[in-house]
Amino acid sequence: MDAQSEANTLSCLMKHMDFDMPKECEQRLLEVQYFISRDWTLDPQLYSACHEDAVSKCSASANWHQQLNQQQGPDPGPMVLACLYRAAYNDQNPLKPECAASVRHALRTRAARVNLMPDIESSCREALSEYCSTDVKPMQEMRCLQEYFQQDKFKKKYSECSAAVSDYTKMMAKDTALNQALTKSCRPVISKYCQQYINEEIDHGDVLQCLLDNKARPEMTSKCRSYVNHFELITLRDFKFDERFAQYCSNDIKKYCTEVSTDKAEIIRCLSTVMFEHKVLGTPDDLEKDCKKYLKAAYLHQEQFDDKSHMLDADPTLMKKCSQELDRFGCRQEKYFEDVVECLRLKYDELGLECKAVVFTREKIEAVDNQFDDELQQHCRTDIDKYCYAEKGDRVLECLKNMKILRSLSSKCQKIVLERMREQAKDVRLNIGLLEACREEAEQYCPDDYKKINDPQYAKKTLEGVFIMCLRSQYADPKKSIRLNAKCKNEIANIILESEFDVQLDPQLYNACKNVISKHCSNEVIKRGGTFDSVLECLKADFRINVIRDADCARQIARRLQESLVDIHLDPVLHEACANDIQRFCYNVPPGQSRLIVCLLDSLKSKNVKLSPTCRDKLTERNNLWNKAYKEKQMVLPESLAEMVNIVVNHPQRNSLLTWFGAFVLILFFIGCCCGRATKRIKRELKNR
Repeated sequence: MDAQSEANTLSCLMKHMDFDMPKECEQRLLEVQYFISRDWTLDPQLYSACHEDAVSKCSASANWHQQLNQQQGPDPGPMVLACLYRAAYNDQNPLKPECAASVRHALRTRAARVNLMPDIESSCREALSEYCSTDVKPMQEMRCLQEYFQQDKFKKKYSECSAAVSDYTKMMAKDTALNQALTKSCRPVISKYCQQYINEEIDHGDVLQCLLDNKARPEMTSKCRSYVNHFELITLRDFKFDERFAQYCSNDIKKYCTEVSTDKAEIIRCLSTVMFEHKVLGTPDDLEKDCKKYLKAAYLHQEQFDDKSHMLDADPTLMKKCSQELDRFGCRQEKYFEDVVECLRLKYDELGLECKAVVFTREKIEAVDNQFDDELQQHCRTDIDKYCYAEKGDRVLECLKNMKILRSLSSKCQKIVLERMREQAKDVRLNIGLLEACREEAEQYCPDDYKKINDPQYAKKTLEGVFIMCLRSQYADPKKSIRLNAKCKNEIANIILESEFDVQLDPQLYNACKNVISKHCSNEVIKRGGTFDSVLECLKADFRINVIRDADCARQIARRLQESLVDIHLDPVLHEACANDIQRFCYNVPPGQSRLIVCLLDSLKSKNVKLSPTCRDKLTERNNLWNKAYKEKQMVLPESLAEMVNIVVNHPQRNSLLTWFGAFVLILFFIGCCCGRATKRIKRELKNR
């Protein structure tokens, strides 16, 4: 048998070493490979393919068989092999194709045993004895080292070992075939869902990404999942081990995220902030197209992380800053990281400031691109396919929250959509459609509130609806609403209409009337919040009969009634009651600017027109409410200083009010200083006495 045949036989045996091989054969094979792995010249295939590269790139001897180690120094064989291993995955200065293939083949063959990788064994001998003395089976030693090599304590004590394991793990991230434990355990999933990647010479981490995408498949065994989670943990602790993400986002990370750690969650947060600020705030900086793609993949994999014992690694900052809230609300019991975050989002008003800030950051990126919102995508997948198949994925929420569609959604989808709508109601930056449609109007008519969008102090906290309230006040004013563009009017009208079905979509009203709702509106009415017979109708009824004692709540209801005057479609109950009458008596009247309501009121007063009883009764009731609301809004004065302060604080133009008030006081002060006392003036001679 010639050398080439022997080499092929050894290679074949190594490839099948873990398949019921006799122990004695396995031991002899390992002994042979042990020496071959330390002297690359003993591998004829590798030597013939890589001799030239070894000389030019790794300082190997040109005539190895004639070379004598005259200096009696260390054997250069392991160093040459380690150099070739690294060069085999170097895209910038690659080996010749035949050499690269031979090196990768050798490396994959020996990946099962640490002692077959001399540079790691020599660097990690002490670390193995301290950390991995019980992990002696094939592939266990490397997994054990990978558990610890990113820890500060390990890096400080065994820096060479940490560096060697890091280099090898980077190669493993690029070439999944090196991760024999994973590829063996996950063979059913790979063969069914990832076959297109496994046959590539180097898969560049695509196999692992494919496995992460298919973690919910029935073929995913617990053993396979454990290996996938193991490597996912490594990538979460340092983004550099996520091959595609690091490759395509490296430029953006260097440009925008140099001051953050290599923690993947921090990098995701940094890049997503750049993306949000470009889309919403109009900043010139933006991510590269490919980076956006892999940022989305990294974000979704983070969302779907399900290793409870290492949930802290999914986002250390969030888990630490929200630690108390996680315990208080029982969020640690959730299976997936996205469910942990959703648990916090549902309790947003009760979170601490630091926790709110980090949760709000996630809300912002999911609002900019709904494809980042895995909870929405998972719970609404069927409804999206049914109702919103023509919509772009990043704006699918706009479609789902359409009132005609919303009431037809499945219960789980409807619940998550309503929650997203409530989040949007609190901050215009989460309502991209409204912001894009009304940006110019907001800049012109609500300058103080508009400035807050770009104000760094508001970057991590919600605007609590003040921006939206200012626009709504413009919309409700007949004189000012004419200046709003059609798209902006439509967006504001939708917001008003949506809150007819869920009072929480009007935060100012809900916060002002929370106590009144719990006291006056029965639980049964609250449960039926998705129908016309809603909480808001209950509040209107109480307002009409003067049982609401809370002045702030009464003012908010009066505001809502004034808004509904703009268009009858914003009052679903009245519109439903008078739909037929509108067709009969106001068919030629265009909607908007209160025209249809005026037409109906004229018909109500006319002796020649007879409205239907339902419309007549409801219109009469609404007319009384509008008159009462007008008086409430125009004539009721604050009864205390605290109430007056509350009015100013909640007024959409409060900054302007405070400015004018301050200027008035200042003018009075200067007049007093210049003119002196205006009454009971003292004669000059008395002053000079």
